[in-house]
Order: sequence, then structure tokens, then C-alpha cells
Amino acid sequence: MQSPLPTKHHRRSTKGQLFRRLLMLTIGAIIFALGLKGFLVPNNIIDGGIVGISIIGSKVTDTTLALWLFFLNIPFIFFGYKQIGKTFALSTLYAIFVMAIATKLLEHIGPLTSVDLLATVFGGLILGIGVGIVIRSSGSLDGTEILAVSFSRSTPFSVGEIVMFFNVFILG
Repeated sequence: MQSPLPTKHHRRSTKGQLFRRLLMLTIGAIIFALGLKGFLVPNNIIDGGIVGISIIGSKVTDTTLALWLFFLNIPFIFFGYKQIGKTFALSTLYAIFVMAIATKLLEHIGPLTSVDLLATVFGGLILGIGVGIVIRSSGSLDGTEILAVSFSRSTPFSVGEIVMFFNVFILG
């Protein structure tokens, strides 16, 4: 099965393909933001990766989560551009921008549940659906995913294993 992530040599997309990709990136990023702001953040449940670092940063400072999400991912977008390609970097930049805006717009919603177990399960499930849609649309929502895709090409480890290593390190 072919990977949904582009290679360095990409073909030009038609307008219909580009519209579909942007639509799916938008939907995935909004779903992710809903899982984040509706379940995890209001219940003080942390995520891994750059998103987790952003949650910590927003809690420690009075800066909004949206700003942390956007600015902490910028260096990884440049890395993705160099290592994976232009289409991936532009798709990722767009998805992260939409996620940050959606996170800001959803800032004042309360928790959709106050039961920690439900918040963790539903939050994780919704985040996973959002990330899956974005990855299938040749993008990413977290800098550690970009590193994992790049490292998986030169190591025997899968993208999932590399992301898990980063998350264990960050959460630890």
C-alpha cells in the first residue's frame, strides 16, 4: 500500500484535487481542535508531541494555546519542507494554521464531559480521527509527526514507534 505522504518529487494537482485536499485538511484540523478544547484541555489532560508542549506552555504562561500551537510547529514545517517536500510543508502549514484558529475560536467552550476517563477516551479518539484525516491529506498537525516521518525513512522503526518514543520522552 502506498503511503499518503508525498515524496520530494510531486506532481501538480488539479483544482479539484487541491480543493478536496484543503477541505479535508480543514475538516481534520477542526476535528482535532474540537477534541483538544472539548475534552483534553478543560480536563487538564495532556497530549504528547508539540501539542503537549503547547498545552504546558499555555498553562504556565498567560499566552493562548493557539499561539503556542502555531509558533512551536514552525521550525518543524521548515524541516518537513527540506526533508519531505513542498506539498507536505504547505499542507502542514495550512492544517496547523486552521487548527490554531479553531482552537482560538473554541477557547471558551466548557468541557464536553468532566469524567476523566471519558475525556481521555473521547479526546484521544477525536484527536486520532483529526490527525488521520490530515495525514491522509498529505499534511501533519504536530512537529513530532514530521520528525517521525523523516526518521522512519532512515531507521527500521515505524512512524508510530518514533512518535511513541517522542511522547514518552515529552510526557516523562
